[in-house]
Amino acid sequence: MGLRYRVKNKISSDSKFVGRKNIVEELQLEWDKPIDQDPQFIFNIYGKAGIGKTELLNNFLAVNSDENYICRLDSNFQNLGNPISLIEAVIQNTFIKDKRIDFPKTAELIMRLEQIANGSEKSNNELPIPVIAQQMLNLPSREKSYRGMIQLRSAGTTWQSLSVELDEKLMTAPLFEITKQFIEEMNKYCSGGKFVLVIDTFEKVPEDLDRWFLYELLNEPVSIEVDMRLIFAGTKPLKKRN
Repeated sequence: MGLRYRVKNKISSDSKFVGRKNIVEELQLEWDKPIDQDPQFIFNIYGKAGIGKTELLNNFLAVNSDENYICRLDSNFQNLGNPISLIEAVIQNTFIKDKRIDFPKTAELIMRLEQIANGSEKSNNELPIPVIAQQMLNLPSREKSYRGMIQLRSAGTTWQSLSVELDEKLMTAPLFEITKQFIEEMNKYCSGGKFVLVIDTFEKVPEDLDRWFLYELLNEPVSIEVDMRLIFAGTKPLKKRN
């Protein structure tokens, strides 16, 4: 069952906001459900600083990491300010046991986008906010096309094209193309176990990313077919976010 179908009845009324006794037992019980039993896939661990959220995450992931693909991020240490930065952090930090999982085509697209935007190859850690990141957060409605969202030609840069068709797609719809490729590689390389995305210090992640993650990512043409589980940890519950 694709993740977009699992999310339909889970976003608003059926989310679990964890912050009470027996947290580990509750989390493990839901965690162990197979995908065909429509398991909860968003887990929220929240509370004041110093109450043991990180220790709980460490212990839980240690028990459940052997056969699962784990990507653990922290907004204090990774740039999670826009969708492409989040995708980039995921493809750089996804492991099964001690082996890192590569997403070669997604990484190539991100690097190529930076070359097009900047006119030269630069660090993958930041995208130029005035040119790309800020505009990406102004996401169109589901009914509108992504084409024309960002026109990079206006920047006046020149480059040696690796692929005219690929460059044209990146220039007109970069977020769409990179997200699509990311989902394809996640389905290909992360099958056979759960794909677990953990974001710590989630209160520092921009709220605009919530809408992209739940309503845009899950409605791309390529369905997310892996058994994805999301763990968001921070000082504030998800229900406090818009």
